[in-house]
Amino acid sequence: MQHLIATKADHERPSLFRDLPQLLYFSKKSPVGDSYNEDALGIFVVGNGYVLAVADGAGGYPKGEEAAEKILLNLKSCFENKNFNISNLRSHIVDTIDQTNRELLSSGIGARTTLTLVEVIENKARCYQVGDSAAIICGQKGKLKYRSTAHSPVGYGIEAGLIDEKEALTHPDLHFISNLLGESEMKIEIGPVIELNPNDSIFIASDGIFDNFSADMVVDLIRKGNMEEISQSILSDIEKNIYSKESSKKDDICFILFKNDF
Repeated sequence: MQHLIATKADHERPSLFRDLPQLLYFSKKSPVGDSYNEDALGIFVVGNGYVLAVADGAGGYPKGEEAAEKILLNLKSCFENKNFNISNLRSHIVDTIDQTNRELLSSGIGARTTLTLVEVIENKARCYQVGDSAAIICGQKGKLKYRSTAHSPVGYGIEAGLIDEKEALTHPDLHFISNLLGESEMKIEIGPVIELNPNDSIFIASDGIFDNFSADMVVDLIRKGNMEEISQSILSDIEKNIYSKESSKKDDICFILFKNDF
């Protein structure tokens, strides 16, 4: 099986994708509440590269977990279609996001989801963003090469330099989202092509992570060490900074970590 889709998942610890040492994934339900885990992830093998996606079904709307699953299943269908051509990957991704948005709108249910997607092809990466899940690309020494902008008042404030990372974690508008799949005015933000060096890291996660961890905290966790060491560190910090911390935002958690090991 070339692709992996994890929906409504409740993993105990991060797992390697197909035992590959460069790809780690994890999804776990919030420790509070009785609803499904509305976070979902997809790892898709396309040619000699990958498409990595995290979708977070929007709370406060119905069937968020179904909206998150729909975008991932539609991406899988796209990549498995006989007409798929990797040279047109960008168009395929954008068209599939647009198609899914139309399907969510036409259903009339009101389901919505975020989507953060990164294509990794021939040592180049590009991010596609809808909502407030986010992606980080960093070097082994900690240089932040790219951070997607969360589509939210706080995300835009950070991008504009009006809110710093520490303030963002306790900002009163932290829970507001400005852009979602399933809305008539949905917008897709396409990032620049990022050249990847050996041991660069790509980290894609839902707001269950980024509402509790600053970008600097994430970079420190992922930039060095093997996947087993990183896995242990991430789990330890999730326990300390989310599950055991009274003031944390307790939400579903979902992430993918890719190491450019070549």
